Formats: sequence, C-alpha cells, structure tokens
Amino acid sequence: DARFDRQAIADALSLKLSQIGFENHVPSFWSAGAPFVMVPVHDVAAVSTIEFDSLRWEQLTPMAEGRLASAYVYCRGGVNHTARFHARKFGPGAGNLEDPATGSAVAALSGAIHFFDQFVDGHHPVLVEQGVEMGRPSFIHLHLDIAGGEISNARIGGHAVKIAAGELYV
Repeated sequence: DARFDRQAIADALSLKLSQIGFENHVPSFWSAGAPFVMVPVHDVAAVSTIEFDSLRWEQLTPMAEGRLASAYVYCRGGVNHTARFHARKFGPGAGNLEDPATGSAVAALSGAIHFFDQFVDGHHPVLVEQGVEMGRPSFIHLHLDIAGGEISNARIGGHAVKIAAGELYV
C-alpha cells in the first residue's frame, strides 16, 4: 500500500491539488510487468492541461522492478463519448516522455479501476482513450472478467497503424 504526496504529484503534473483524485480514486501503485503510479484526475479538462515535469516526478516516484515508475494519469469519460476512461502516460527521464497508447499501463489500470470501482462478477468491457493531446488518439479495449470479487481474466486489444519499419543488422 503505497502512500503518495498528492501535492508533489500535482506539482509534477502542473495541476492544482484539488484536481488530483475523483470519487474514491486516489493515487496508487500498480504493475503488470512495468511499474506505474496511477494518478486519477478530476476530469478531461484537467488531464488536457498537464505539463509534465520529469525532474519533479523522479523525486517522488518509487523505484520498482529495476526502474522508476511512470505516471499514468486517468479520469472518467473521454473526448470520444464511448470511452469509459481518458488517459495520458508519462515516463521519467529524457526519453519518450509521453506515449499515445500503452498496453502495459492499461493492464495495470485494470487493477486500479477494479480496486476502486469494485466491479461485480461478470464480464466488463472498458474502452480507454489515450494519445488525444498528442494528436494521436488511441483506443485501447480492456476486457475484465470478475469472479468471486477478483479479476479472473484481463484482455487488452486494439488496432494499430504501422507508421515506420526498419531492419537492424548486427
């Protein structure tokens, strides 16, 4: 159970403290092969104004699985009216700061949304939109099967468009 300094998170995202969290969703740590701090934000408008400060993020994020956890910022709803969640992914360091579609983050998000929303037993399709602010909107389809109050199966899918190809000769 990780506890996070919500003001430090707000500062790293250039948001107000009051914009961090919604309903019972609070910042939490989840991993599905790659570590993420899930940061719930009040609404799409707040998510769209984020200016990520990687130096501030590196000071607050935990080291897990040999690397610093990335930020996965999410809120309910979306620009696309069928989206259940709108998200942005930011990574620490000088590399790829924002990603238009992050399957590993949505896999980790499945734990957070089930923990906070307590889905009933059955099948739950969840559409997550990401990459909107980058001009590269992506729709990630998450399917959760809940049995006995726990996630029994999670599947992630979507469509991809090839934008580059190459070969590496060693």
